[in-house]
Amino acid sequence: MDQIAWLEQSAFATWLRESSWALFALLILHTLTMGAIVGLALASCARLFGLASTVSLPAFGRLTPILGWALLAAAVSGLLLVAAYPAKALTNPLFYVKLAMAASAAAIAWTLQRRGFAANVASAPSWAPKLAALGAGLWIATLTAGKFLAYTHKMLLVG
Repeated sequence: MDQIAWLEQSAFATWLRESSWALFALLILHTLTMGAIVGLALASCARLFGLASTVSLPAFGRLTPILGWALLAAAVSGLLLVAAYPAKALTNPLFYVKLAMAASAAAIAWTLQRRGFAANVASAPSWAPKLAALGAGLWIATLTAGKFLAYTHKMLLVG
């Protein structure tokens, strides 16, 4: 708790919480980037399920840089949101469940983007639809857990 209290009382965390715009800007950025990530991932999964079959698999592979930048922006904005209210996140077990699901879903999305939608792939590998189904479920569960984080915390601030 001492480390959480130290972070919470830092000038930066205090500024994030008390600024008239910083916390809201982070929330907006995090929401938009998570929407981009999940939207791209679900669209890719839908393609592997057979929807939009007229779009080539390598065309979806070109989404990889966008997915990478969105993942980076979501990670940074998420870390800054944790810095603003560290006790709220770090004392909530659901936060760790969300992180584990997000990391697993991101790894699946990255695998599908790199191997399922490679430039030389004419048809989806046989394992891709099953992995896509798992990834889609994990992304939906991640978003759901993220939404519930606002309501399941037991501690907002240490002090």
